Amino acid sequence: MKKIAVIMLACSLLLCAACQPGDVTGTGTPGTDVSAAPTQSGESWEGKYANVNGARAEITVTADSTDASAKNVTFTLSPEKEGTITLASPVSEEFNYYTLSFSSTQPLWMYVSYTKDGAVYEELCFLEAGENSTFKSFVDGYMNSNTASGLVSLRFSNRGKENAKVEISALNTSKRDNIEKEIYLQNDYIKIGADLVFGGGLSYLEYIKEPVSMVTRNGRAEIVLGETADPVVTDHVNMFNNHDTGRLVQQSYYGSNLPPYECGEFSGMKWSYNPVMGGDQHGNSSKIIDFELTENHIYVKCRPMDWAKDNEPTLSYMESTYTVSGRVLSVQNRFVDFSPYKHVKANQELPALYVIEPLKRLAYYEGKEAWTDGELTYKDNLPFWNGIWPTFKSPENWWAWVNGDDNGFGIGLYVQGVGYVTGGIFNEGKDVGTDPSKGNPTSYIAPLRQMKLVNFEPLEYSYAISCGRLNEIRESFKEINSAGKLDNSALRSYGRKK
Repeated sequence: MKKIAVIMLACSLLLCAACQPGDVTGTGTPGTDVSAAPTQSGESWEGKYANVNGARAEITVTADSTDASAKNVTFTLSPEKEGTITLASPVSEEFNYYTLSFSSTQPLWMYVSYTKDGAVYEELCFLEAGENSTFKSFVDGYMNSNTASGLVSLRFSNRGKENAKVEISALNTSKRDNIEKEIYLQNDYIKIGADLVFGGGLSYLEYIKEPVSMVTRNGRAEIVLGETADPVVTDHVNMFNNHDTGRLVQQSYYGSNLPPYECGEFSGMKWSYNPVMGGDQHGNSSKIIDFELTENHIYVKCRPMDWAKDNEPTLSYMESTYTVSGRVLSVQNRFVDFSPYKHVKANQELPALYVIEPLKRLAYYEGKEAWTDGELTYKDNLPFWNGIWPTFKSPENWWAWVNGDDNGFGIGLYVQGVGYVTGGIFNEGKDVGTDPSKGNPTSYIAPLRQMKLVNFEPLEYSYAISCGRLNEIRESFKEINSAGKLDNSALRSYGRKK
């Protein structure tokens, strides 16, 4: 299965054109609260003890230097050097989730070694520089019910440009319950879902305030709001397309096409470093690092696959937080690249949005008087790929895919501070089956901003999705704009030297 992608972003054209600091990433059913556990029973770690699962455990440490007089495990690594914490007695309890409380003056790669299927297995994690930080992760294969035992060691590599002072205050392992593939959040207007197998990307949006159905008219699938006399194909219409790992509504970024990075190939073209939340073109899924589901929000964190490669995770993390209010779904995105690659400027998708093909009319405002209820522009029969990628500008920073009705019904996307999108319809008018969200045809847009990825620097931005009639969609975005509810100033300052 193939992702419908912005071909102009391939490697051959690019030249033309990150662990979470602080404990802000919770979990739904956490284990022991290591932040509340005693650091050590003595005045210092004495060069040989660590707080593991709330108890004093004997360890050995190899590093450039250690500070045995410090309260917690403390050591120093020079750039590109490694250090290891090895447990004298491996943690024997079965686990599928681990938590590290730490501080580091430089970004680190961390290799966690444990027993899996009777052999020692090592998985790679990334830690941002920061004080009093907490890193949380499921083991590799959690979504396949994999577990681990016999935690052996933690190996650290300094990826920064200066000496790294590292302090480890606690390490905790726990057993989390298995969970279904999709997790949901809803209110009186909308029901949304995130697919944990597809990296936590948005895979489901149903409008539940009024009846919505899909019918067939003149051999074509149509979306109807309200009651209808037509035979109904389905009255539970998921308006996001989740046909494969490249669809959804998700994060996707374009980076290096320069050595030492080795480009992949997609659609017959040389393809750059391309972390994609859902997975890669071969159907391999991105790893879920962490997630949280509450009554008010969904939080997900993943290690994305490299789109054009085959089962090659990128050296990066993506995070998304989803909340709903009325007819609006609000999303906060965060991306950190921990790779050593030298990136080049590219048009970044902010985000990539794929909806069902029966929402086939693009509506937006392209006038000069933003937020004055000016006349909208409509685009029909937009090709997805004809050698030219059209762009559609709007000073109101929103666009909507709707059905063909007057004051059409559908989905709108608002990205404050981003003024144009590219997009089109793939396989317009072709069969979508009984569930258009699973169909190959799709309608796509991506707000674009030309940026160069910066190693270790968080890329953060927010957007809103609204569902309903066009006037309702526009009014909800107007309210968000006037209230200043979305602030993408961090996006505009990304990559600027401080």
